[in-house]
Amino acid sequence: MKGYGLISGNMQQTLDRLTTPSRTSWKQILRKHLSAVINSPGPFRESCWARRNRRGLPLPGAKKLDAKIVVAIDTSGSIGTAELTQFFTEMEKIVKDISQIVMIQCDAEIQDVHWQYKKGDFRKIKIKGRGGTIVQPVFDWMFKNKMEKYPLVYFTDGEFSYDFDTKGVHVYWCITSTMGRRDHIKVPKGDNIYIDIKENER
Repeated sequence: MKGYGLISGNMQQTLDRLTTPSRTSWKQILRKHLSAVINSPGPFRESCWARRNRRGLPLPGAKKLDAKIVVAIDTSGSIGTAELTQFFTEMEKIVKDISQIVMIQCDAEIQDVHWQYKKGDFRKIKIKGRGGTIVQPVFDWMFKNKMEKYPLVYFTDGEFSYDFDTKGVHVYWCITSTMGRRDHIKVPKGDNIYIDIKENER
């Protein structure tokens, strides 16, 4: 059933193969929105005591962060197998441009973290969740792990409470869309990108 809840699920499933073509032009979208992190090394810097300050002061030096993005997959009960398959189809498109991807599965809580997603990993990843939908745990996890400087791509159907705090994370909401829903679902606090799903595939 569509809609969102607050309870975490414990169901699992696997995806054997991706049969649907990519419905989103990631070449264009990534180069428009994520061009700063496509080429390594990354554009962000962090303080690092292991690196000497250039001015000779008793202060930490600057260390460049590697190009990396975080991808969150909505695995709540409102997401069907066809949508999950499409999410991973799009993931396979992204991984061609971004070599370092951290993938998170989340329904009402973090279900799994795949620290380095590689092309074809969908075959060995178990889909976990199928409970309600809360997006806040993903932002909390990124903040706790000091990854709030990296962009987040969040695959979802947009069916959840919009009362959340991004913790300063720049998020790209990749929302499943059917005819007539594109104007209905617009998630705040980020950029909305739509993935077309045919009604008979749900």
